[in-house]
Amino acid sequence: MKLYFVVGIMATLVIIELFTLHFAMGNLSAVRAFVGGEASWSKAQKNAVYRFQRFALTNNEADYRAFHEALKIPDGDRAARLELEKPNPNMEKVLAGFVQGRIHPDDVPSVVNMLKRFNQVSYIAKAVSAWKEGDALLVKLRNTVDEYYGLVLEGSTNQVRMQKCLDEVVHINNELTRIEEIFSSTLGEGSRWMERLIFMILVILVITWKVLV
Repeated sequence: MKLYFVVGIMATLVIIELFTLHFAMGNLSAVRAFVGGEASWSKAQKNAVYRFQRFALTNNEADYRAFHEALKIPDGDRAARLELEKPNPNMEKVLAGFVQGRIHPDDVPSVVNMLKRFNQVSYIAKAVSAWKEGDALLVKLRNTVDEYYGLVLEGSTNQVRMQKCLDEVVHINNELTRIEEIFSSTLGEGSRWMERLIFMILVILVITWKVLV
């Protein structure tokens, strides 16, 4: 009976260890995908500002259209986040949003699971808070650029208003850079926390194994 008991415990520990490793790989993969998504978000935002600055110099309509095209990437992430905040999110919309945000479809389930499981953990909560702040600033950026575009279309000579728009875009861009740095560093801290947590679980399992064997 004792042998059966020991074998049963060992089998249980092996199953728990395998589950822990699967859990670890899934969540670390989610963090990697999330960081990659942030890189695409940031690159798109910088590209959008660059295209607006070109438009301000040349009044080339193609640059204005390229500004809005670049913002489709963070718009996708925003749509996915807003859908996930609903009580019963439509997962097809979530998938479509994250894919638009340049997250690989295979990584979306792990990202969604991480956001759901750890939404109360300080690192994830802080990262999502920065994400929301960034989205709000992008709305402000789009409105400011559209205001400038409207002034150009009407042939306005109000240099004060136009310069105010240009200064506002610079300010928003600087704020977005600050937020992107917070987001990246917070996810890095969260990744290290998760690694420590998983390591502690594995250590406990090994010690339990040794004690029983």
